[in-house]
Amino acid sequence: MKRFLILILVAVHCLAMAGQSTISKGDVVYRMVSDSDPTKGVKVYGVNDGCPSKLDIPSYIEINGQKAPVTGINKLASEVITEVDIESAEVGFRSFTIVRDAFSGCNNLEKVTLPSDLSKIHALCFLNTLLKTVVLNSESLPENSMISVLGSENIINDYKIFISGVKLFVPDNSVDTYKNDNSPVDLEGEWPVKGFWSAFDVRPISELSGENPTPVEKPEGVRVPLVNGGTILLLDAVPGHRIRLEAEGASVLRLATFNGKDASAHIDGDVFTVPDYTGVAHFVPVFEMPTSYINTTANDKLDIRISDNMVDVTYDGMPVNIAIYTVDGRRIYDGIGNNVSLDRGVYVMKTQERTFKFAL
Repeated sequence: MKRFLILILVAVHCLAMAGQSTISKGDVVYRMVSDSDPTKGVKVYGVNDGCPSKLDIPSYIEINGQKAPVTGINKLASEVITEVDIESAEVGFRSFTIVRDAFSGCNNLEKVTLPSDLSKIHALCFLNTLLKTVVLNSESLPENSMISVLGSENIINDYKIFISGVKLFVPDNSVDTYKNDNSPVDLEGEWPVKGFWSAFDVRPISELSGENPTPVEKPEGVRVPLVNGGTILLLDAVPGHRIRLEAEGASVLRLATFNGKDASAHIDGDVFTVPDYTGVAHFVPVFEMPTSYINTTANDKLDIRISDNMVDVTYDGMPVNIAIYTVDGRRIYDGIGNNVSLDRGVYVMKTQERTFKFAL
């Protein structure tokens, strides 16, 4: 009896598969949702031999003269693919979904352009890829989902760290919407951040138009009293806002302190990204002068912290000698850089054959 039931189940499964025709169009292999009605759509189930590294997925294909909307990606396994561009469709034409195994096997995938009409995406679909960039021109947040997985806690936490380094480009006026995403993930457990979309490095889509980031207008409550160095008082700034600080001459925005703590990790070129904070925050940028580039290395051990008019300078965790000058060349301090109290003003500091400029 048991054997008979198994045979019946296998037969039913085969009939179901037979009712889903596979169609090859260009570089992509599709499977029809309904064998009798192309307008119900097709889903991506693979690629053909000779698939290019950049794969374009159309919004629909034609079957017997009828438009069959491409309604999702179920499987796209190819190590050749490094970029996928999914064409957007008109609103109401389809509901587009991306399942967990959509990019499984695309181990070299680096960039994905998602359609603006994306309806639902599995939160783990980019697992085991080399993803660096996602483009999503949608002002509203597409739904995300995730089913429970074995060892989910370790997988999800490692995955969260991974996608936190992936740039997500969205419409400029929706950056805050994505950054503040706190929608729960459909999971037997918890997503380790506020929401799926906020885990990415969210950026305005206008940055894609050129090599250099386009500075976002400074939000109300931020004032920059000096062009090259100076305390920035953050009253109503939103975490995630990007503030451009243009340096004078050949000087470089080298270090920064935020409420007395090192905030250099938030510097990208001459742009500072506001970290999470509550209340009023004080941000002090420190610009390195052009005569002091000798010791500038990626693994710099020099740490400069400025808080409440106090300056602390250490090298590899140990206090070092510093000399502080006014901009007219008058030396006002020479000694160990530990809890040095200064009045409001602009200063030049020399230490470890390095020269910096900052202001209080």
